[in-house]
Amino acid sequence: MADILESAHAAVADLGRSNEEELYRLLAVRLKAMERDPQRVAVFAPKIEAKELGIAAGDLLGFGKTAFAQLATAGHGVICGSEAQQGFQLQRLLSSFNTDVSRVTAAVATVLIGQLAMAPAIATVVATLVIGKVAPTSVDALCRLWGRKIGAAEPPAPPAPPAPPAPPTPPKA
Repeated sequence: MADILESAHAAVADLGRSNEEELYRLLAVRLKAMERDPQRVAVFAPKIEAKELGIAAGDLLGFGKTAFAQLATAGHGVICGSEAQQGFQLQRLLSSFNTDVSRVTAAVATVLIGQLAMAPAIATVVATLVIGKVAPTSVDALCRLWGRKIGAAEPPAPPAPPAPPAPPTPPKA
């Protein structure tokens, strides 16, 4: 387990220098690369260029955000669980790393890999987007932050359909 945690730590340390838009695009690129050749994302930090996939840069951001919302929702359920289950193990994990952002992010990535069978290259980006630049100090703080990130990445709901016209009023006699 130490080897996977160290590999994840090295990958998320590099990703931590990217802004959120870059991370969403990177997630999209890695997911598209996985569609073509799943082995490419079996490592923590594959070298994949968007241009080799033939995808427009504008499309990557939207796809990355949508994919993040789906993947992060699944991860949120595993790591945060219900309020009754929010846990003891995760709190111990957070306490053991104190406020080392890259170590907390690497730990979250390894849980996503182990519990959801998420590809390492995908899990590191999702975890980096979830944790951000400041390490949470409690399970409650982590889960609240995670929920807000999911909400921010979800596409807006489609507008409600227009109300049907009112029935005609009968003529007065």
